[in-house]
Amino acid sequence: GRGGGGSGGRALPPLPRLIHQTWKDAFPPRELFAPRWRASLQRVNPGWSYRLWTDADNLELVRSHYPSFLPLYQAYPSPIQRADAARYLLAHKHGGVYFDLDYECFAPLEPLVAGASLVLSYKEGSDFAKGASNSVFGSAPSHPLWAVVLDVLRNRSRTPLSGHTAVLFSTGPAVLREALRRLLRLRPGEQISAPMLTRLRETLGIAVLDSALLHPVTAERRDLSKASAEGERPLSAVCTHHFVSSWVAHNSSAHADTERRRREGHSHAALEGAGLSVLQENAW
Repeated sequence: GRGGGGSGGRALPPLPRLIHQTWKDAFPPRELFAPRWRASLQRVNPGWSYRLWTDADNLELVRSHYPSFLPLYQAYPSPIQRADAARYLLAHKHGGVYFDLDYECFAPLEPLVAGASLVLSYKEGSDFAKGASNSVFGSAPSHPLWAVVLDVLRNRSRTPLSGHTAVLFSTGPAVLREALRRLLRLRPGEQISAPMLTRLRETLGIAVLDSALLHPVTAERRDLSKASAEGERPLSAVCTHHFVSSWVAHNSSAHADTERRRREGHSHAALEGAGLSVLQENAW
């Protein structure tokens, strides 16, 4: 199959058939997020439950179930940091699959989550150096990864908000990568290898999917992701990311610089360079 855990993974709790998305209120703006994107998640996954969580819902989740984390959560200087943290807590508390609002799906998720207790997606290729994404992931409730993620969030909570790279580091996908490194007890500088990921799959039911399935294009090639023609995405694509990134002030030269760094083989291209400004208020 295309996803799933190993023999050890099947002994762990399965992912609930539940889809989560978040926005500041119950009305994501159509100018940013095409309604057909959200509808597609439900259409191709019949029998799955769906919930859109608002900022108020997320705050209540933290207040009710993670009170020790509440001061840190409220102290984050930008809404995207709270949205990042909330999606991890949703996965820990309820399980299911989280999607950013700018995802569109073409085929059922079932083959990807069968037999796994936690599913992550590469952002590019199948090389972990390219990073795991926090724009889509799935989990069983109370999976051990999320306790480690909470520790990383606490460790990085005082990161100054100097640009979008600070968000990636303090609450974004870099947090997932660090949590996996801690689960593997890696030494500084030691790289995550394929055998290590196999061990995580066998012991904790963690599956890391090739980017062709859920991330068929990169942010720097977002024009491709906007095309709906079947021939312009990999046939294996189950979903695609449209990269709206409503939380940053976009800058074409910065995007071009990131793409150049990727081509040159920089494994942390998105965390390098001048970076983009972070919006400290969700004006939508």
